Amino acid sequence: MINKPPAGFTLHHLLQNLSLFRKGLIIQSLFVRGIAEGKYVDNTTEKEINAWLEEVKRLAPELVMIYSIERATAAGTLEKVSLPELQEIARKVVLAGLQAEVYY
Repeated sequence: MINKPPAGFTLHHLLQNLSLFRKGLIIQSLFVRGIAEGKYVDNTTEKEINAWLEEVKRLAPELVMIYSIERATAAGTLEKVSLPELQEIARKVVLAGLQAEVYY
């Protein structure tokens, strides 16, 4: 919704392809909240984080990079997630046995 993927592109297909990596996989995850195409989005809720973390654990990457937007988006309606929130997400990744780094 935010990046406007091409027609036919699905999260399932992306995750399936990422699972083919045997080593060297690095996951970059962007966390935001706000309005996108007239709908409120927030991938920092407990429900969203838990679902994301289950997929990340399944993929078992070497590193999970966690960040938020750095500057205003084209829509101008998304907000940057705070450093403490990003650090809490990273803590959950580490508790799952994976390496995480926060970029802010």
